[in-house]
Amino acid sequence: MRPGSLPAVCRFAICLLCLAALPAPSDAFDYVVTRYNDPTPNGCLPGDCSLREAVIDANVSSAADRILLSAGTYRLTIVGTSEDLAANGDLDVNEDLEILGMGASMTRIDSTGTGEATLRTVHGELDFTLRKVTIENSDGSGLRAGNLANIVIEDCEIRDNQGHGVHGEGAELLIRRSTMTGNGVIGLFVSGGSAVVENSTFSVNGDAEVGVLSALAFSCTHCSLVDPGDSASELTVLDATAEVANSIVWGDCLLSTGAVDSLGGNVESNGHTCQFDHASDLDDASSFGLLGPLTDNGGGTRTYLPGVLSVANGAANDALCLPTDQRGAARTTNCESGAVEQTFAAVPSPIFVDGFEQGNSGAWKKSP
Repeated sequence: MRPGSLPAVCRFAICLLCLAALPAPSDAFDYVVTRYNDPTPNGCLPGDCSLREAVIDANVSSAADRILLSAGTYRLTIVGTSEDLAANGDLDVNEDLEILGMGASMTRIDSTGTGEATLRTVHGELDFTLRKVTIENSDGSGLRAGNLANIVIEDCEIRDNQGHGVHGEGAELLIRRSTMTGNGVIGLFVSGGSAVVENSTFSVNGDAEVGVLSALAFSCTHCSLVDPGDSASELTVLDATAEVANSIVWGDCLLSTGAVDSLGGNVESNGHTCQFDHASDLDDASSFGLLGPLTDNGGGTRTYLPGVLSVANGAANDALCLPTDQRGAARTTNCESGAVEQTFAAVPSPIFVDGFEQGNSGAWKKSP
């Protein structure tokens, strides 16, 4: 026998041992959407699958499926009739699901004219994740999350919807590295339930950037709430307490029946309406050079970059600094308040998703 070689029977036995060590196959599917329009649904088929058809098929399965979207704009055009099966109007999510795009600047879901929200979770206690996608132009909210649903939103833009950007009604929300802007009512509205928000931007929404009503828990760390030109409040808290750290409020707060628990590192431009009372907070701060315009500063979503002389620079409570900012750039030890770090560190490209370049559709696992 040559050195280093093994008899065939031994090699076969080793293969069996390796196969036994692999996890059991999952019933979950990866649905690869192949068309951008919204035809009458007739099933998600290989090579012929719309976004609506993928959601409908995923609703049949109790497994945690994924829907994979390439670059481009997916248009929902079937007018809604208030049904709950995603057959028309909004995309009703009834089972555990993740929707994954290639980046908010590249993958968009547009529902102009359907008369409803873009996405809605119907049943409670389901898990729904939205990553690297823009949700825009709905006649209602971008996402309406129902009671007891567990919602994760990462690296998304939710913008220019007539209602709320995201409306959580008794849901549990986790929002990271996302921007909600230009929505007609409130960027993020948390009614009951809870929300944890990190490294996110809320700007130029109609009635408020963030609204918290009777929430069980709410926290916002490294958030930028920006609309210096309007008379509405940027943060409204009613019958709840909002925990805020290392954030910027360029505007003011409305806390008539609510309160803010400041953990420090916060900056408010207008007086003391937010009741930021930690020793490291800055009230009535100078807005000169505080933030630049909402634009592409790298990463997958639009953000506000602090000016070189911004009072937000180095103003954060270092003990609570997150390791990266909204763009994925590393924060320094003397980090900035708000969602974005004033840094020369490299900013990750949005084209890389889950460690590989998804411009190659062959990288996706499988389709039904």
